[in-house]
Amino acid sequence: MLSELVGSEIEDVASAPVSDPIRVLIYAVAVVAHTLEKIFDNFITTTTQAVREVRPYNSAWFRERIFSIPTVNVTRVAFRRNSMVGASLILLVAKNEPPEPLSGSELSDVADAVRNDLPPGISFSASTSQPDQLAVSGLIVVRRGTDTEEIKERAIERIEGLLANLDTQAKVYSGDIITELSSIEGVEAIPTASLQVRYLSSGNYVPGLDIVSSHAGYFIYDKETFDNLLVFNTIDDIVGV
Repeated sequence: MLSELVGSEIEDVASAPVSDPIRVLIYAVAVVAHTLEKIFDNFITTTTQAVREVRPYNSAWFRERIFSIPTVNVTRVAFRRNSMVGASLILLVAKNEPPEPLSGSELSDVADAVRNDLPPGISFSASTSQPDQLAVSGLIVVRRGTDTEEIKERAIERIEGLLANLDTQAKVYSGDIITELSSIEGVEAIPTASLQVRYLSSGNYVPGLDIVSSHAGYFIYDKETFDNLLVFNTIDDIVGV
């Protein structure tokens, strides 16, 4: 910086005779440079602080705010856009593990906590529902000599873990299920896999899906109703050896 380069001379220049115009000019330039540096440093500090304090009001902000509400143990948050109201946002929430709907008072606590932190002009509503139930059907080929019951338990754990960590759109892809189950020790291949879903825990299951988007904002894995949908075979079982 210019003020640093000439700083060693400032005291001498300050006491220099007015008749020495070169030294006076150097002094003046140094003072101006030093002043500008202070102005720029202050601007950068103020701007950086302002940026840090800006709330983005994106999905990450909403999730962080909702998860921090002390009166409700919110464990699932997903988002929908209300196409009938333009940019209105719908927050889909559930509590506890395994996830379940909030009570009326808990849902009000969530809505009030978010509303109090939002600026004017951002509209939203909060909703909680019975879970969407998901089942996975498919053939899982395991290594010869592998305990299929143990593999099955691990497969269910992996599926439930995946459902507990969905993105804010709460979508499940059969490809993600296959990738997750393929990483289990002892699994050789998964030739086929598809999803079945029963929305809001009512009605009939819709089978044969590759992508499922939750209506409730969260899923639970229905391992009771469709316990036999995941078939575990060894190579010997498949080729008839």
